[in-house]
Amino acid sequence: MSFVRSIWLTAILFGIIVLLLYIQHLIMTRAQSGWNEFQTRQAADDQSTALVQAIEQYCVDFPNSAAPANNHEWRDELGGKNDKHIIYLKTDRYPQDSTGRLLDPKGFPYEVTSQDHTFQVRSTGFPESGTAVGDRFDPKFPRFR
Repeated sequence: MSFVRSIWLTAILFGIIVLLLYIQHLIMTRAQSGWNEFQTRQAADDQSTALVQAIEQYCVDFPNSAAPANNHEWRDELGGKNDKHIIYLKTDRYPQDSTGRLLDPKGFPYEVTSQDHTFQVRSTGFPESGTAVGDRFDPKFPRFR
């Protein structure tokens, strides 16, 4: 009789251990997924900010330029194909679609909207966080001449 009890007790303890290992696996998988999402979201935020700063610096050097946009003309201008041959943004580090638009870490094109002299760069993959605002004539990080 005690032998049967010990087998049942062993089976119950083994089942509890397997259940705890499964729960630990679920927790770790969800934590890793959350961490990956956070890193991707942070990359979108950082890239939006870098794009805004590049556009601001470009507008300091070219004050009569057209309104900012996410297209191949602006990508080329920021990438160094401008009259002064200055690289404002390492555009080769950004993924791009077939039309030359810069893409966020989720593969969606950045949305660049402008109103008067201010503009906004928004990650369409992360609309709640990947947003940065700039000013064509009053950059956040002005250069001293």
